[in-house]
Amino acid sequence: MYRPLEIRLKNFISYDTLVYKFPERPVLLMGENKDDSSQKGNGSGKSALIEAIPLAILGETLRNVKVKELIRRGADSAEIEIDLYNKKLGKVLSIKRTLFLKKSSKVEVKFGTQEIRLSSVSEYDAYILKILQISKEDFFSFFVIKKDDYKPFFSTTDSKKKAIINRFSKADIIDKTKPLIDQELLVLDHKLREKEKELAYHTGQINVLLEQLSQKSPAKRIEDLKMQLQYSKEREHKCRQFKIESIEIKQRNSETMSLYNTDIENNKKSILHVLGVIENERKEYKVLLDQYNLKNTTLQEIFTGQSLERNKVQDQIFTLSQEIGENKVFQSQLEGQIKEGIECPVCHHLFSLRDKDFDVNEAKAILSEELIPFIQSLQNQIKNLDFDIVSIQNTHKANNAQFEKELYEMNAQLFIVTERGKQSVTHKSNLETELDLLNLKQARLQNLIDDNLKDDLKAEQELIKISTEVTSLLGQITTIENEQNKDEDQIKIDKLNEDISKINIQIENHKTEIVAEKVWITHFKNFKSFLANQSIGNITSYTNMYLEKMDSNLSVEIDGYRTLASDVLKEEISVTVYKNLNESGSYGCFSAGERARIDIACIMSIQHLINLS
Repeated sequence: MYRPLEIRLKNFISYDTLVYKFPERPVLLMGENKDDSSQKGNGSGKSALIEAIPLAILGETLRNVKVKELIRRGADSAEIEIDLYNKKLGKVLSIKRTLFLKKSSKVEVKFGTQEIRLSSVSEYDAYILKILQISKEDFFSFFVIKKDDYKPFFSTTDSKKKAIINRFSKADIIDKTKPLIDQELLVLDHKLREKEKELAYHTGQINVLLEQLSQKSPAKRIEDLKMQLQYSKEREHKCRQFKIESIEIKQRNSETMSLYNTDIENNKKSILHVLGVIENERKEYKVLLDQYNLKNTTLQEIFTGQSLERNKVQDQIFTLSQEIGENKVFQSQLEGQIKEGIECPVCHHLFSLRDKDFDVNEAKAILSEELIPFIQSLQNQIKNLDFDIVSIQNTHKANNAQFEKELYEMNAQLFIVTERGKQSVTHKSNLETELDLLNLKQARLQNLIDDNLKDDLKAEQELIKISTEVTSLLGQITTIENEQNKDEDQIKIDKLNEDISKINIQIENHKTEIVAEKVWITHFKNFKSFLANQSIGNITSYTNMYLEKMDSNLSVEIDGYRTLASDVLKEEISVTVYKNLNESGSYGCFSAGERARIDIACIMSIQHLINLS
């Protein structure tokens, strides 16, 4: 299964350049036309991005447009490049297509580290489809879907449904065997008619010779009758031996069938147990994930609170720094005026020439007793706040280390639960495969039992026929005990009887072959029904699984192939939709929204089956 990783566009339709990484979740594309606001979302490049996907992978567009219409106006070429990842192989398939205005397109393909070298675009297209293991029809029907061309599975014709079912079951391959078996039946029927004509001819000759011998010595006839009697007794012995062996075969088949039934029941119980384990692991995973998310949210809240506290302290430091700066300016001004002071030689009083009201002594007192201590106090407060910031950062580091340790341990638990879940799913898949093999063995054994019953019935009928022959031969011998040796006509009769015995054996062989061919036709019909119904069951199961994931109360049931009492295979496919597990009617009687949910679930189920196959 390949998953798109990234698509890169250059000079493509409305894009100058674009690099889009595909997320591993559903995406809704929305757009805004910034060139023409009246268009709103139209012309914003949504369709161009979707158009690029099939063009990159298949070299075909969703719309019927010319190459030059895909190249951005003013450019000579456009490039579309996409990367597809195969998780199972661990490789990336890179496809790059370059479109030109005046020459043919160019393709470059790289698979893993290997650059693929081919001679033409068509060869690259075929190689890409081979690597992806899908057809163009699959791609446009179930992966990139065109609304105008898409026909829902549940409303399409029976023949279309069968074509999709055969896509996974390969049941239509069995139809190819029917003409071959019919031809073999025609050949066997022709041989049977020829032998019956030959038998009638020999019988007529014997009747003529018997008429000639009616007046002749019966000695040879007695000998011939005794030989026929011996032959009949040998046949009787073989039939009785066959009956004894048949009883032993029945016993062995019955014991084997009982073992198969026990194995199938045990396998089903194991599957139910594994399903329970998977559900418990899913719940455990959800609980762990919720705890992980809660722990992560708590950590973010604590970090946010610490960041707010640190910002608050930094704001206080900033405010105090501004206040220190203002006071230092005032200090500088005071010191300047004090330096300019003049002492009176008489009274020794200090005064300012610029400001007669300025008291120098008072200014000195303010400077030494108030202003300088106040500035020092503010500086001490800043030192204390710096210490608080360091304390907050240390606490943040300690909390971060503790939470990282806890998150790492929870991640490890999540990984363990995930791995157990994968192992359980693999175990379930293996059990289902074993169940399919057991069912197939059981069907083959039932066919052998049916064949054994038919052979047993034929042996019983043969015994009755031989008993009648023995009684008749003994009666004939009794009536002609005194007849003498054979003559020439009797020799001819003996030879004809030998030929008739051989012809009868050949006729019986042809009839047995015809019966066997018809039995094979029945087996092929049953096997075709088994394959088709298995695919129908898979489509039904996955569709209902995706409906359940949508939290929908709808479910579907698809009735498929079955063999009628007349041995005719009925291939009509019917769909019933249930609402809240109650039968509600056919697909067409539901609303458009309900049908859309069913269609989406069906598309996803067929996508899943295509990826599996």
